[in-house]
Amino acid sequence: MDDSFRYIRPEKEVEYHFCQDHLKESRELAKKSIVLLKNNGVLPINKDKKKIAVIGPFSNSKDLLGPWQFSRYSQQTVSLLEGLKEKVVNDNLLIAEGCKVDGTIEGGLEEALRQAKQADTIILALGESSDMSGEAASRMDIQLPQVQRRLASRIIITE
Repeated sequence: MDDSFRYIRPEKEVEYHFCQDHLKESRELAKKSIVLLKNNGVLPINKDKKKIAVIGPFSNSKDLLGPWQFSRYSQQTVSLLEGLKEKVVNDNLLIAEGCKVDGTIEGGLEEALRQAKQADTIILALGESSDMSGEAASRMDIQLPQVQRRLASRIIITE
């Protein structure tokens, strides 16, 4: 700890952060680490599907990095909706937030159910916000917040 800033080199930041070689390698590692427990022919998403509903508080959220969200690069995060628009389909996407991460939205559940009923495929975008994990944010219960569990169960019943 005599020189705790010895290895900090701000001039190298541009070279390392969001470097195309690093991003390419990260994508390859992500592909190799994905575990799909059961597919039933759902993935990969068929581009010809008539309607795809993206439902949940993380459908268009950039809060996907956990505690690293607070870096100055957080706005370069690609939301699920942005990724789908770029890679899969654009015109046939339905979106509904349904609820907040840990709270309700007036009419949110009803809107989510309405969108789900119109969809051929439903993607639920659920999870925890960046301030729910990391240092000084330990949780006693790792389940999804109740409002998201309620949203998921209602969407599943609708389907």
